[in-house]
Order: sequence, then structure tokens, then C-alpha cells
Amino acid sequence: MDENPAQAQEGRGFRAVLMPHRSLSPRGFLFLMTFIGGVSFVAGMSFLAMGAWPVMGFFGLDALLVYGAFKINYRAARRIEVVEITPEDLKLIRVQPNGQREEIALNPYWARPHLAERPDGANRLYLRSHGRAYTVGSFLTDDERRDLEKSAAFYAAALAPLELARLVERPTQVGFGKRYPELWLNARPAMAPIAADVGAHIALRAPSPEAVSAFHAAALSAGGICDGPPGDRKAAMTTYFGAFVRDPDGNRIEAVHFPRPAA
Repeated sequence: MDENPAQAQEGRGFRAVLMPHRSLSPRGFLFLMTFIGGVSFVAGMSFLAMGAWPVMGFFGLDALLVYGAFKINYRAARRIEVVEITPEDLKLIRVQPNGQREEIALNPYWARPHLAERPDGANRLYLRSHGRAYTVGSFLTDDERRDLEKSAAFYAAALAPLELARLVERPTQVGFGKRYPELWLNARPAMAPIAADVGAHIALRAPSPEAVSAFHAAALSAGGICDGPPGDRKAAMTTYFGAFVRDPDGNRIEAVHFPRPAA
């Protein structure tokens, strides 16, 4: 699975392109077929030298079957799914290997993603709206689909003390906020883990020091890592009460409470 990073559509939208992941490049395929063909030829010539000439044809057939299987696989890789989201529309676009295109338009405020787990450990991600369900992310692995749900669950627990709730759910996005989404989670399966010394973090306002402490405790209980316990801290122009955590993907998050200025 390859997923393009979110791209702004005139500064107000999101677009993700999903396609099957193929670990073997065309060049690698050429090398593999050269190797298989060489082995088949040498083995076939060996049997020919022993007088078992009918066997030689079977080695050529094996190489042809492998070639055909890979060609079918590469053709299937031309199938893609596109998720486009704007404040007005949510579009799910499917393009088949033969170029056939299917476009599904939904209301972004009614549509909800649903991760269905099966007893054997596999799962499916659906987009539900008005009693209908549409499969999304069929190219993603089971772990990639779970990863987004895991991050969403972490933030739902950690942000609750800050009065930020899970307001919007989309196939590859979850938005948290009070009256409208202020913090977005975006699925990025191809993104490298965040470095520990990246030097950047997200700061979120807390209504009280107690809320900062509750944020820290909830984040750790939900699988986060402490990156600075609750306490007083010195800023450039004032002191404040804050706490730092790392989310399951390594992002550094801080909850802060600034004291009211003296009257």
C-alpha cells in the first residue's frame, strides 16, 4: 500500500491515494525472471544430455507460469482508490485496472468509518452512511487499519481532560475539538517514525493544573510515554503548569495551563 500525504485542494481539502504495495520493482522482476530462466535452461539442458529430452519442456513451462503470475499481479497493482474530502463533499473514487471508474459522493458530516474485526484477526474498514456501507482501504494491511484506530483511541482518552472530544471521523482522518475540529489525526502508513530529537511539539491549552495532570495520567494509561511530568515550568515571559507525553507514533504533545494575570 502506498498513500500520498494529505494535499491541500485550494487550501481547504484533503486527498489520499491508496494503491496496492508491490515490493518487487520492474527491475527486480527482470532480474528474477533472468535468474529463473537461467536455472530452468541449465536444468533442462542437463536432462537433455541424459536423454530425458521431454523433461526440458516442463522447465520452460515453469518459467512461463511464473512470468504470467507476476504479470497478473502487476496488472492488479494498477487498481487505486482515492479519498477526497472537502467541507461540502466526501468522495470515494475507485479506478479498476481496465480504467473503469466508480465515484461515490457522501456527506462528510454523516459518513462514519467502521473497523470490523474478524475472529481470525483480519479486519475490514467501511465507510457507513444512511444505512449503507462502502469498503475503504482494501489495499491497507490489517495492522495499518488498526494503527489509525489505536491513535484515535489514545487521543480520545488523553484529550478528554482538556475538554476536546472526538467530533469528526473519516476513512483516513479523525478530528478532535470542542465545537469544531482543532486537532486532526491523518493516516500516514508510509511515514517514518518521529525522531526523538525532532525539536517540535504540539501544545494544547488546559483549563486548570488539575486538567494537565489528568491529561498526563490518561495519556500514559492509554499507551503514551512520559516526556516530562506535570509541574511548574519557566517560559520566555511567564511561568506555567505543563506536562509532556509522546503518543504511540512518537509525536510530542504538551498540555499547558497559564495562570491568570494578577489584577
